[in-house]
Amino acid sequence: YGWHIAVPLLSSGQVVGVMMADNFLNRQPMRSYQPELLRLYGATVGTLTALNLVKQQEFDLQLEQERVRMLETFITDVGHEFKTPLSIINTRSYLIEKVGDETSRVGLVKTVQEQVTVINSMIDDMLHLVRLGSGLVLDLHPIRLSGLIQQVVQGYASLAEGKQLKWDIDLESSYTVSLDADHLKRAISEIIDNAIHYTEPGG
Repeated sequence: YGWHIAVPLLSSGQVVGVMMADNFLNRQPMRSYQPELLRLYGATVGTLTALNLVKQQEFDLQLEQERVRMLETFITDVGHEFKTPLSIINTRSYLIEKVGDETSRVGLVKTVQEQVTVINSMIDDMLHLVRLGSGLVLDLHPIRLSGLIQQVVQGYASLAEGKQLKWDIDLESSYTVSLDADHLKRAISEIIDNAIHYTEPGG
């Protein structure tokens, strides 16, 4: 002999699970109070389960709201960052049509090209953030550090000149390290961009 009983876990009239019990091991008859006790257990556990589900849903909602907030902030910041190079490109493009001196025109074209490089770098940063969400894989190769830094610096030359800023690069030209060139360029670009934006003119 023995018994087996299943009690639904209820919360606000909704079934959120099932609790089962039996006495097949000791084979004792069911006591008169045991069904009611199981029912009370079921109601209690059902309520606690429902509360946990609600808390999890609230937590998921908070995560989603935070994700949306961060995305909105990121889009706003990126929009402001794009304005500077686009403004420079717009101004230089207008001047290219007006100036007659070939040397001046070449300089203006070079500035436009530099700003296109800056915009491309910003787009790469956005794509980099997307890749971070799916896992980051480094592509390591021996790189001559001074050449890489000089390449990045040249992309910001016109911005620095516009604020009359000067910088010195003192690196051993033959110094080679194993690194991910794209990620290092991105990091150096961030440093230079912040330095230009937050350094007083003439610094």
